[in-house]
Amino acid sequence: MEIKQFGPSGMLQNFVDYIWVVESELLKEEEREDIIMPLGHINLIFNYGSDYKLIEREREILIPDTAIIGQIKSARHVRYGSKLEQIGISLKPAGLISFFHIPGTSIADRIIDAKEVDLTLHKVY
Repeated sequence: MEIKQFGPSGMLQNFVDYIWVVESELLKEEEREDIIMPLGHINLIFNYGSDYKLIEREREILIPDTAIIGQIKSARHVRYGSKLEQIGISLKPAGLISFFHIPGTSIADRIIDAKEVDLTLHKVY
């Protein structure tokens, strides 16, 4: 698995902390478990690989291909499919308000389908 990280340029520096890309070959079964750590960002994620799921209390919850992950308070377990390809934008709290006109507290500790926040994000996807 390869993760590339890019810093924003120009005016985006006020709103975006970094942009990341994940690409992988086919993942072996033992490589499909991961933990998302709380880093204080709101992440806009575009998933182009296999479906992936949040593991919560022994339940698997499908994460949408275009998702916003609010600032999480504790580590979250996820299970990837066989192929992992994602582009993510780690927004600063000011970025969420400026781009989507909603406060970060309204999506804190939640993973939501991006169309609940902005229908045009599916066009970007």
